[in-house]
Amino acid sequence: MKSELEKPRKTKSIRNWIVEERPREMLVKQGAENVNLAKLLAIIMVHNHPSGEPEPSNVDIAITKRVADAK
Repeated sequence: MKSELEKPRKTKSIRNWIVEERPREMLVKQGAENVNLAKLLAIIMVHNHPSGEPEPSNVDIAITKRVADAK
């Protein structure tokens, strides 16, 4: 009998989604006003700081504000 660690895991990676059903692609193609809010909530925005400085830059703050204010 296989242990839990040896059993194949089912994942719901976005890489397995049909491209047209991915939230980002729907947002770009249809525009925010035409996409269900529940689907828009699936969008997660991240980026890294190669410099290692964890504090947000002025650009980080401005872009975050634009995204938060988007309707």
